[in-house]
Amino acid sequence: SYGLLNYATYVEAVGASPSFRPRFRFFHARASLAGTGLCGLVMLMLDPLASAIALGVLGALYQYLRWTAAPARWRDSRRAYRFQRVKTGLREIASQPEGPTDWQPHILAFTETSDRRDRVLQVAGWISGGTGLITAVQLIEGDGSMPTVRKACQEAEHQLAADLEAHGSDAYPLVVAAPDLRAGATTLLQAWGVGPIRSNTVLMNWFDSRDPNEHPKLSLWYARLLKRAARLEQHVVVLDAEEKEWGRLRDVPGGDRRIDVWWFENDSSRLALLFAYLMTRNDDWDEAAIRLIAPAPAESAAKVDGNLRHRLDELRIEAEIVVVDTADGHAMYERSRDATFVVLPLVVEGMHALDPTGVSVEDLFPILPVVALVAASGDVELKEEDEE
Repeated sequence: SYGLLNYATYVEAVGASPSFRPRFRFFHARASLAGTGLCGLVMLMLDPLASAIALGVLGALYQYLRWTAAPARWRDSRRAYRFQRVKTGLREIASQPEGPTDWQPHILAFTETSDRRDRVLQVAGWISGGTGLITAVQLIEGDGSMPTVRKACQEAEHQLAADLEAHGSDAYPLVVAAPDLRAGATTLLQAWGVGPIRSNTVLMNWFDSRDPNEHPKLSLWYARLLKRAARLEQHVVVLDAEEKEWGRLRDVPGGDRRIDVWWFENDSSRLALLFAYLMTRNDDWDEAAIRLIAPAPAESAAKVDGNLRHRLDELRIEAEIVVVDTADGHAMYERSRDATFVVLPLVVEGMHALDPTGVSVEDLFPILPVVALVAASGDVELKEEDEE
């Protein structure tokens, strides 16, 4: 009793819970923790067997109370304690300058419909590699102050949370209502986060509301969202995963999987390689091989191969290097037809989504399996008309 009383006091004091209001104020949290430790030490010195039995009974009683109905007046104070630790950690992070090795992907995964939600959430978990934070975002058009819109948001967030739980995702649900979805998305990209933790990566499915008359152009809203994300210093990842392609991916055993990364010596290529490496930190991909494919003229193939080997050695990433002839045009992507997952740098010009050589990515989708198009914020060309 003495030890638990001291431990409870320590947790409440450190947690700085607003409901912790002791009348006796002349105490210190560390003194309470020391009392808990000394109590346990004295118990072991007096009778180790009796102490072990007492702790066992106490643990069993705790589990019983945890799983049965308990009086409402009993409260678990660990939540306030953990919140205080998060608050302290944020202050410490804010006081420390961020270096290149500290970068972690904080992903905003835009999910419009539940039928394709599982794919984008699965890929978000893969490319995060167990680091950073993932937020599953759904935008709803309407005035968020209206009761009907608020109710729609609550229902959508409950459904989103249920989908996350069903898929075992560690993402957090977020539903945002805005009269103008483009303005709402732009505001969200600027506002998401707290203190030093800010979003840095936007993940979305390849747009599916396509007009056949506009093929292969992007929709106006979609293209502007990509460029606004880049202007707000967000990296962009666009996932193309049709149902058949996704089914084939899931059927490939982990040891037979291969990730092809296309290398064009730019920031997007470097980010693509990092995402591929982070994927191999997941259980689904820890046995997968990475293949780095670099288009280059035939006369410079040996030099490109040597440079990439040196770079991979510095980065401590194991990957096979394949140099392909740029003279083959977009037919060179046939090399990745039998890959399990492809990571390809993306270029957005006007209303067109292209690869770094100027080929429309939609012309490549029939050739390739599941594809993640990656555009680093510094590689997206922004012009004045993008603001219109």
